[in-house]
Amino acid sequence: EVVREERKRSYENSGGGKLYERYLSSAFIAHPYGQPIIGWDSDLKTLPLSEMVRFYKTWYAPNNMVIAIVGSVKFEDVKRLITKYFGDLPSRPLPERIVSVEPAQGGERRVDVTFDASPSLFMGFHKPTIPHPDDFVFDVIDSVLSSGRTSRLNKEVVMKKKVAVSIGTFTTPGSRYPNLFTISAEPRAPHTTADVEKAVWVELERLKTEPVTKRELEKVINNVEADLIRGLVSDYSMARRLTWYQQVAGDWRYITRSVDNIKSVTPEDIQRVARKYFTRDNLTVATLVRKK
Repeated sequence: EVVREERKRSYENSGGGKLYERYLSSAFIAHPYGQPIIGWDSDLKTLPLSEMVRFYKTWYAPNNMVIAIVGSVKFEDVKRLITKYFGDLPSRPLPERIVSVEPAQGGERRVDVTFDASPSLFMGFHKPTIPHPDDFVFDVIDSVLSSGRTSRLNKEVVMKKKVAVSIGTFTTPGSRYPNLFTISAEPRAPHTTADVEKAVWVELERLKTEPVTKRELEKVINNVEADLIRGLVSDYSMARRLTWYQQVAGDWRYITRSVDNIKSVTPEDIQRVARKYFTRDNLTVATLVRKK
């Protein structure tokens, strides 16, 4: 019941949550990314305890765990603590991960969600994930479009055209499998989500036809590089990054290659990736419509 209440609060009684859920379920028709992590309410109502125990025993095993230790510690002391708390856990054979591959979308998808809240918009494009080389180009595109007040979407859509009160880009819903490059925005009255979408497409087409200037690219790459480095400053953030890269990329050393990959991105890479992925056939649009 606690989990059902959490679902109700985060999704069913939230315009943004409901929109996000429908957005993912529309974009992914084969891959599990289209299913909410918390589950559907009907699943939660009927899920037996035995199934939860089976899942826990299957996946929460030491041979499926990554531990990163960062800081001024002695290895033998840490090893003793790990053995104390995890040593009695039995290793278990892990099932083969069989995950459906999301087919090429092959056509624009649209979904409207009616809710008593301000209108908002998600635009998403399927993209590869780490370690695909295009994933790093998307990191740069993300910064070009929405990092800071002088970013393209903020400058053109929010400040100049004034069709949106806010706009941003991010990758969702996960990083282990191909995911979505997402643009989210809230229109500024009396403008509509359609007005915002039209303004966004202007900037996406601009990425395809106009090479990013050397100065803009250097600034963006410096910002992305700085963000990566800032993420390694504290012991906690370093440990978090190490475990993430080990689990997702399969090698914690990938963290040292990330900066070089980002720095190698060229204006031609940005144009090539924009032309390849920012297409109508690869687009999913989810719109929150105010309930009348």
